[in-house]
Amino acid sequence: MIAVTMTETVPRESIILVAATKPSDYVDSFIATVRHAEHQSIDYLAATLFSSVPAWARALLAFGDWIASCFWAKHGSDGFSRQVLPDVRYHPGERIVYFRVSHRTEDEIVMAESDALLDFRTSVRKTPRGDGLTDVELTTVVWINSVWGRLYFAPVKPFHRFLMHRLMCSFAKRVSRENRAPTRTRSNES
Repeated sequence: MIAVTMTETVPRESIILVAATKPSDYVDSFIATVRHAEHQSIDYLAATLFSSVPAWARALLAFGDWIASCFWAKHGSDGFSRQVLPDVRYHPGERIVYFRVSHRTEDEIVMAESDALLDFRTSVRKTPRGDGLTDVELTTVVWINSVWGRLYFAPVKPFHRFLMHRLMCSFAKRVSRENRAPTRTRSNES
């Protein structure tokens, strides 16, 4: 069984708050421990995470984009692909499925979007534990820009938490399944 835990704090060594100029209005961080991911790049893990979005969640994201567009705000996706190449590499300015990369290290990628309603960042960070397990953190930080942003985010917040939890569960299962060592089989030699 894969456990996903949630906190309402930014992980201590995260770079998600680089260049932040004011206190945030919202923070959540989900942590999943996965097997067989210690040698996977943060790029591969982030792309796998965001390509694990189920169809019902993509519909919710599209609906949220439509609502936001009513307030002159636009996010949008470059499309959801389930295929992720192991050697994928993202640079600042490029999109990982849904969000644009703003900062990165070898162990963390921060994506950011800003509009009239809110500014937000989401981060995917890995921390190998040395026992074949890797902690993967998905953190979101939001700064609300207006009263319209508060009205928009109020109903989004509970869906966001639910979606991020489900996304992390799906991601952890997928990574653990895809990256496990092949099982040995006995051959029937005569």
